[in-house]
Amino acid sequence: MMKKHTVSIVLLLSLILTFSQARATVTNITDGESYGSYCVQSGTLNVLGGRINCSLNAGGTSTVNVLGGMIQNMTVRDQAMASVQAGYINTLYANPNGQINLSGGYIHQLVIGSGDQQGPSVNIYGRNLNYEHLGPGPITARITGSWENGEAFCIRVQHNGEGGPYRYFHMSENPEPATVLLLAFGGLMLRKRKTI
Repeated sequence: MMKKHTVSIVLLLSLILTFSQARATVTNITDGESYGSYCVQSGTLNVLGGRINCSLNAGGTSTVNVLGGMIQNMTVRDQAMASVQAGYINTLYANPNGQINLSGGYIHQLVIGSGDQQGPSVNIYGRNLNYEHLGPGPITARITGSWENGEAFCIRVQHNGEGGPYRYFHMSENPEPATVLLLAFGGLMLRKRKTI
């Protein structure tokens, strides 16, 4: 019995050492199901599919791109950067110094962690963006709008710190393609009118 546990521990340690030595690499998760935790300290992790039933922790100088799949809990801290363009994240934790870029997907809840004055940076790209402060309680705010593909979203925000969570958000409105086309056409008409 003792031998089986020793072999399992040795195997686990060798996997951890192998993963930590591949620091400047790009790793892709495309399918399958994991019940363990992923910890990324450097390099790039692309989540293209599959399911992470426990947690994904991005720290150090790592970059995580979520382009599909399902993640139960995801934490972004230190100097790590996460970009979410598709997929499903149940709870996304934005901790001090982490940077998160949201332009798609489904995020059930965003938790803003307390910490030093630097705080996290959460950039949201979409249309008809609205930040609604809900007051004290477990859910302190709600962000609604639609992504570039027209899909509507509603993100519940929980803030575990001093002051309001709004100071950590940067919302960028992307104009609709028809509006851009109309402005470009108007500019061409004005230019043509001046040359006559």
